[in-house]
Amino acid sequence: MTQTADLLREAREHLLVADLGRAETVLRRVIAQDPGEGRAYEMLGKLLYRESRSEEAASIYREWLRAVPDDPVATHLVSATSGESHPPRASNGFIASVFGRAAPEFDAGLAKLGYQAPRLIFEHAMSALDPTRVGLNILDLGCGTGLCAEWFRPLARRIVGVDLAPEMLEQARTRGCYDELICEEITTYAARCTERFDLITAADVFCYFGDLSTGMAAIAPLLSPEGRFVFSVEELPTDTGGYVLLEHGRYAHSASYLSQALAQAGLVSGVPRRAVLRSERGAPVHGLVSSARRQAV
Repeated sequence: MTQTADLLREAREHLLVADLGRAETVLRRVIAQDPGEGRAYEMLGKLLYRESRSEEAASIYREWLRAVPDDPVATHLVSATSGESHPPRASNGFIASVFGRAAPEFDAGLAKLGYQAPRLIFEHAMSALDPTRVGLNILDLGCGTGLCAEWFRPLARRIVGVDLAPEMLEQARTRGCYDELICEEITTYAARCTERFDLITAADVFCYFGDLSTGMAAIAPLLSPEGRFVFSVEELPTDTGGYVLLEHGRYAHSASYLSQALAQAGLVSGVPRRAVLRSERGAPVHGLVSSARRQAV
């Protein structure tokens, strides 16, 4: 066990300095010695994907699932890379595992990818809200380490953050931006919540949902009469009227499907803004930043 931990630490050090060849060698050695070590498969698969070696990454994920059949991350990534039937959303186990492990280096990793979603959501919210309003009651869904809350804290009376990974909430707590942090799946939280919010944000949360109907329906009742829901999704390059699970494990949605899901939830959609959310393998990841409000009764 100690040798495996040492080798994983060595692999991370090689990854930090972009010595991908050496990192790959070390990770393959871990897998050979300890076939049940999920972290090695996950790191190696991401390395191969980063180098555009998609078929090799898919093979590693299948090998991982054979070795650990009940691993939620392996299950999801095999679905993402197989081109076969896709789940309607990522499982709670996948989200908690991936983001729990990523939490300590999450902000630094996103900075390297030029992550823009929190800024874009703030700008979109400012265009959708009454600019004179302050003292807002804000709900930050899938809050992660708190990158959105930093933007909105000056406008807030109260900010509630909800996330499934306790490790992410530990990072968010150190920012000091939240009045309350809750460890729970967002639709489960929404179903039991009796509070109403002037603003609900979700930065890159719904890229882990394919079917948006349940999530949107759960969120709609939480908006105050003048409240706004502002969120981002990754955009399908061609509008097929639906959603697709991509090989990196996130879902992309078409603009028409997004409008349909909001309308079915009783929400009136604003005009979505097309923007680059981040980079992936050196290429821009295009997304939609959208706002919505409750339909007038």
